[in-house]
Amino acid sequence: MITLNDLTTEELQYVRSKWASEITEIDKEKARKQERLEARLESQGDDAAAKATLQADITHAESVRGVLVANNADAALIAAQDAVIAELQSELDAFGLSSSYVSPTDAILQQMGLDELAFASQKRADRIVEIDAI
Repeated sequence: MITLNDLTTEELQYVRSKWASEITEIDKEKARKQERLEARLESQGDDAAAKATLQADITHAESVRGVLVANNADAALIAAQDAVIAELQSELDAFGLSSSYVSPTDAILQQMGLDELAFASQKRADRIVEIDAI
């Protein structure tokens, strides 16, 4: 097996330069992926808050409808309240799973990918230290 000690000075410089360049690219890729994951997780929280608000509005509208029915309100008034409930439900259904949704499994897998990139970068940095010691 060939070791770093078997390389010429020029070859060592080339390998060192190549690894330094790879470290830069790996670190950029890791930063991009980390930023994207964090943005998706943050957006997911915003979506959850909006969905919770819509659900609360639906619950309130349904209780108003219940009061209208219990008090024998005019059928047109009850129908109008049904329309409000249907519109709110439609908005909630339209949310579905947004593109920002990250399942726990997906988050773990993405984090593993980030860890692997960090390891690859660190391994190259360690090898550069070995070259510098020669």
